[in-house]
Amino acid sequence: MKKIVLSLFAISLLSFNSCTSEPGNKEQVKTEKKSSRHYTLHPGKANMRWTAFKFTERAGVKGTFNNIQSKETVEGQGLSDALKGLEFDIPVSSINSQNEDRDNKLMNFFFGVMTNTQSITGTFGEFKGDDNGGNCNVIINMNGQSKSVNFEYIVEDHALGLNTMIDMNNWEGEFALQSINKKCEDLHKGADGKSIIWPEVKIEIVIPIGQ
Repeated sequence: MKKIVLSLFAISLLSFNSCTSEPGNKEQVKTEKKSSRHYTLHPGKANMRWTAFKFTERAGVKGTFNNIQSKETVEGQGLSDALKGLEFDIPVSSINSQNEDRDNKLMNFFFGVMTNTQSITGTFGEFKGDDNGGNCNVIINMNGQSKSVNFEYIVEDHALGLNTMIDMNNWEGEFALQSINKKCEDLHKGADGKSIIWPEVKIEIVIPIGQ
């Protein structure tokens, strides 16, 4: 797989509604319908944005990753046919929060204390919905743990948008959260003087759709 340099994409097409880090009983999953649309997607040009949260009031800290490894192009009759089984690899050294000091701390005191997490890897599962939107599951591997994460998706003319909220504790990330919070204790203090980093991280992905 070829290493791709990521750039920020038009995240505005994403509608971030209620998401869960694991498929739950309360989730309304659409029945998968046979798509009449033939998809050509370009995961090698995908764009991903993450938002972490600090302070009691949950102020957002945004960032992305500058490098990703995946297939340049996939295609199929329907999204599951095109994307199911697609693997990706995101080196954590490519993290970019627009703050070099923060990035170094995240690499060394967050990802650096996890087990076998030089990269975040994963695999796409089935899409359940239609050519407008629905849900899909993605296996995400980090800290020696593999977890199935439910993403909501929407389809626009030229892009597939996916979004979710993950909980780092599901990957046994408590120690990593404590580690980065200790290193950045003063920076994580809000107006109430409490130093807090939340375990939830918002994930937004856009994959271009081509001809």
